[in-house]
Amino acid sequence: MTARPSPGDGVLTGLAVADLVARSGRSLADLAGVRERLPQVLLNVAGVDRARLDGAAAVWGAVAQVEAGRAGRGRVLLRPSGTAPVVRVMVEAPTAEASRAAAEQLAAEER
Repeated sequence: MTARPSPGDGVLTGLAVADLVARSGRSLADLAGVRERLPQVLLNVAGVDRARLDGAAAVWGAVAQVEAGRAGRGRVLLRPSGTAPVVRVMVEAPTAEASRAAAEQLAAEER
């Protein structure tokens, strides 16, 4: 049996966006105009046992605290990399300083 390649995240995202544009009847520019762009910080944290991340209550508690502090403005993403031995910490917030501070707080929590 030959393995079939699977589409990457970018292909799936593009298809989802194209579907949304087609179903909405609006232009992509119109739909994108409602999105607020926020400063984003991405940190790679090495030396973390990626297998234990799911059960790391202290880490997920810190993530919940950071998310609550965003008050609906921004995002927090914490996940093991699929391509490198690191955990990725991404934070969006209204200011670059707030994004960096929150990302560094979460990275410190993982170590």
